[in-house]
Amino acid sequence: MRWFAANAPIRLKMLIAFGSLSALLVLTAISAVVAPDSTAYVAAAASVAAILMSAWYREAICRPYVGTVLRMEALAAGDLTSPIAHTDFEDCVGRMTKAMFTFRATAQAQIAQNAEAEKHAEIVRGMTANLKCLAECDLTAGCCQSNANASPQDAVRLTGVAA
Repeated sequence: MRWFAANAPIRLKMLIAFGSLSALLVLTAISAVVAPDSTAYVAAAASVAAILMSAWYREAICRPYVGTVLRMEALAAGDLTSPIAHTDFEDCVGRMTKAMFTFRATAQAQIAQNAEAEKHAEIVRGMTANLKCLAECDLTAGCCQSNANASPQDAVRLTGVAA
């Protein structure tokens, strides 16, 4: 039954779940016509079967969806490290979890770009302060901004001159 949980499209899952439960109702109604004396036993057996099938359907259908929604909420809240489950599924859940990898990679790239931009902004703020001093005729202000966080590659990228 792994196929049902991992590969069947959601519409087929619903058709199978509701169809099988409806079939149990039909079976009970038919038994009332064909064998009225055994209708109570058939109804009891159908009820037990319906309860067991409903519990299994709930786990097979709902657990992957709920788990995926919870993981998507965590991802949207910034949790980029927790594992993403159900990526082997071929239904809607599998497609959503595969898309979550793209979302996570994009978020990680954006965080890296933001960190780089902040590093450059720090350099620009320092240079702005130095240029302001020079504009006010303070010739003791430096013309170079030292940045403890800047790497030699950053200096070359910003000035075009190797340090």
